[in-house]
Amino acid sequence: MATARRGVSLRSQVAALDSLLHGRSLTLSPAHRALQKEHLEAALRTLRWMEIHAPEIRRAMASQEADQ
Repeated sequence: MATARRGVSLRSQVAALDSLLHGRSLTLSPAHRALQKEHLEAALRTLRWMEIHAPEIRRAMASQEADQ
């Protein structure tokens, strides 16, 4: 998988997933499809990172809820 090293915002990752899921990707130009692919790859990296770190994320969230 090719990886872009520049940051892709979560908002852009969500927008790419939303566009793909709702069929709006079919009308994109080749340049926009390439950008969408970059954002989808970033979303996949984000989800994989979250999967790896899920236990720590859950502990941090539980700790934060306990402090409230």
